[in-house]
Amino acid sequence: MNKPLKLLSTLGAFAVVAGLVYVAGEMALSDSPLLALAPVALVLSIIFVFIRMNDKQD
Repeated sequence: MNKPLKLLSTLGAFAVVAGLVYVAGEMALSDSPLLALAPVALVLSIIFVFIRMNDKQD
């Protein structure tokens, strides 16, 4: 993968993670804080997949 595409995909992944963290924070402050676990689990799985993909490329 060339450098500009890799940079854009990394920035996109970080933007998605930031958005999910924001949603999780809003849900944690709402009436149903247990629902905040869903975006947190999604964020952790995205980070896990991202690390696995980078390890396989090296």
